[in-house]
Amino acid sequence: MAGTTAFVGEPLISGADRDNLKQQIYQSILAVSAWLERNDYRAYDPFDGLNAKLLRPLTFENDLLRTVLQQGLRRFPLNLRHLVGVPKGPSSKGMGLLARGFIRLHQATSDNAWRDKSEMALEWLMQHKSLGYSGACWGNHFDYQCRSFYLPKDAPTVVWTALIGHAFLDAYEYFQKDSFLQVAVSSCEHILRDLETFVDGDALCIGYIPGRITAKNKQVHNSSTLGASLLARRRTCTGSTTFTPPMCSTASNITRKALTICNFTRTLQRDTNTGRTHFSWQMESQNTMTTKFCQSTSSAARRRLTRLFSSPTGIQKACPWR
Repeated sequence: MAGTTAFVGEPLISGADRDNLKQQIYQSILAVSAWLERNDYRAYDPFDGLNAKLLRPLTFENDLLRTVLQQGLRRFPLNLRHLVGVPKGPSSKGMGLLARGFIRLHQATSDNAWRDKSEMALEWLMQHKSLGYSGACWGNHFDYQCRSFYLPKDAPTVVWTALIGHAFLDAYEYFQKDSFLQVAVSSCEHILRDLETFVDGDALCIGYIPGRITAKNKQVHNSSTLGASLLARRRTCTGSTTFTPPMCSTASNITRKALTICNFTRTLQRDTNTGRTHFSWQMESQNTMTTKFCQSTSSAARRRLTRLFSSPTGIQKACPWR
């Protein structure tokens, strides 16, 4: 079993140039943060076209016409949203990613302003959960149409919920507040109770959207992996055995092998120089991995997994979703 966290690549610059670059990056971060505050954390989304008050009635709630409106505003070379009545809105996924970023900024700078911002984002998320489900979950602030289903505003998805759940686990690990852990645990309850699972041999694929929503297809391998990652990480944080494979497996060959090979065993490693904490998978040796891949996975899938989880030398990388 290999248990080493590897970081690929060497620094391209050093000394004064590196310090200047860090300062430039930090100034850019400050500028983005200031823009967010000026706009009350509201903005347009590439897929918010169905919020167009002036054009939405012309779709007659037809799937094809909704798709035309959504994709038309998304792909048009000029932003027409302010002309057709699309308001700027807050994004639950955006708030989750901001919370994680603010936590890292506090880790890097010890500036309590970033701590306050992270707690503000997390508090906003706790106040804007999707209602009527078994646990904490989140969705878009707009209706969404795709080929497989129509998703109403605030209907949760496993992607939004898992990413935000990871933000709360980050906050729990860093701030040591049980209230943050409880939100993440609640999100796992939603994944287990409200989302369908699809059986493929000894593995399961976690549905993209709740079972109550009609869809032609709810199976998306990367979103299933993301949901499984939250269940596995929740187990790491609490020691609970409630969420164990095969629930954390997935029907897709690529994802199923990724999760099965990793066996959901992770170690906590702290960099004594930076103070940062990293999680790493305990993986089987490269030879064993190759043997298992050959049994049921294509060569292209094997190459993809090797790039994702291992360096060219066979040493595993840091956990890819952190």
